[in-house]
Amino acid sequence: MPGITLIQLVSEQAMPNLLAAMAIQPDRIVHLCTDTPKTRKGSDSLRRAYKAASLHLEVTAERLSAMPAMREVRDVVARLLREDEKAVLNFTGGTKLMSIGAYAAALVCKRPSFYVDTSGNTFVDGGTAPGIDDLFPDGDTSISQIDRRLSVPHVAIANGVERVDGGKNWKPFLPLATFLLENDTIEAQVQQWATEICKNQPFDFKKRQAWILERYEQPLPDMLEAIAGPAIESGLFEHRDGGLFLSAGRKERIEAVEFDSGPKPFRDFRGMQEFLAAFNEAVMPLQFLQGTWWEVAVADHLSRRDDCRDIRWSVQVGSRGADNTDMEEDILGIADSLNLLYVSCKRGGDKGKLSRYLEETEASAKRVGGSFAKKVFAVCLRPKQRQWKQLTGRAEELRIELITREDILAGHAR
Repeated sequence: MPGITLIQLVSEQAMPNLLAAMAIQPDRIVHLCTDTPKTRKGSDSLRRAYKAASLHLEVTAERLSAMPAMREVRDVVARLLREDEKAVLNFTGGTKLMSIGAYAAALVCKRPSFYVDTSGNTFVDGGTAPGIDDLFPDGDTSISQIDRRLSVPHVAIANGVERVDGGKNWKPFLPLATFLLENDTIEAQVQQWATEICKNQPFDFKKRQAWILERYEQPLPDMLEAIAGPAIESGLFEHRDGGLFLSAGRKERIEAVEFDSGPKPFRDFRGMQEFLAAFNEAVMPLQFLQGTWWEVAVADHLSRRDDCRDIRWSVQVGSRGADNTDMEEDILGIADSLNLLYVSCKRGGDKGKLSRYLEETEASAKRVGGSFAKKVFAVCLRPKQRQWKQLTGRAEELRIELITREDILAGHAR
């Protein structure tokens, strides 16, 4: 229906606001924001999310006091409803008093209102006036109507992340990841070799460039011939001069880097970022053998599950730090049609510090996907029974799903 104004209560939960906007696609949205920095920031994040979702609309904000009473909210919403005959209310979010006050205004003004029930997958008619079905395409009030339009960037940006890229394509590397998954003895050997090589990389940038270029000129040990087939198929390695080498095409960016003269190797911070991106591309085959293959195996496993979609591997997520640099997340996706899927992958083992990483997963998932993010902690090597029992207990408390190597292998068997 054209000309609709959607009134929304802004709170820590961004999804009810985003889902309502995507479903109704109003011409205008009014955010009711308490006078707090967190809520103002939440309103700004939603504006960016609407734009990311290709919603072309006007967004304005009405300020409430920091702890608004029910009457204050009722009066503000009533005024907005009377000023615009096509205004409707989404009373999801805010404190209970805010929701009650907003609902009371819609009831008195006899204007349509609704509640976003994500657990029930529906927009619930508030019963304050007829006309809710007319707001949704074909009268479909199910949230599933927008399932396929909702993507990782929409959810992450709505929850305060500045930007999210598309991630990397894991499928070319799947043959090698699958081989390492299914051959644990060989995987342990090549992981140990790659770790020994990588721990000797220098800190100095110029020396680091020389170090990685030297790796590309040296044939790999005979033990790596066991993985040669899938390694070459994945494009990370190649046969030449009678031996197995790192694939020469991956060194071109780092080979082309020229350093500035003087005490500082880079003119600015951006130059350093470009160097690090080139270095990471060049060292990627070694890192893959160290454990990045596990991320690829997990991403592929999740992409086959019915409750997950839009799976993205090695995703660059905008930082909240002062330098505004990107942070990399192992795997992001959409879970259960509506929420962000946050996945942290660790090699594990008895010395893996898994309990600490589990707590970090909880905090990072909330930062990127909000309180309703689905959290997965993928552990390749299970530690000893006592440590594993403690980990599973804490994961259950935090509602974090654990995925192991055995789980993925069982999926392959099916």
